[in-house]
Amino acid sequence: MKLYFPAMMRIELMDWERARAEASAIRRAVFVVEQGVPEDIELDEHDPYCLHALLQAYKDHKVGLSIQ
Repeated sequence: MKLYFPAMMRIELMDWERARAEASAIRRAVFVVEQGVPEDIELDEHDPYCLHALLQAYKDHKVGLSIQ
């Protein structure tokens, strides 16, 4: 017997213009709220030049991101 399951996670690569709203919310929750990083240094001048990877789990639940 073989069982097949649909992909439960998806990684989407995007530039800062596309990533800004969701990436900012995730980064604020993780770094500013949870880890106490000062909000004024969390986002910087490098964000527009980086490639952002957004991990989406389940339906529309965004769970993490990475910046290159």
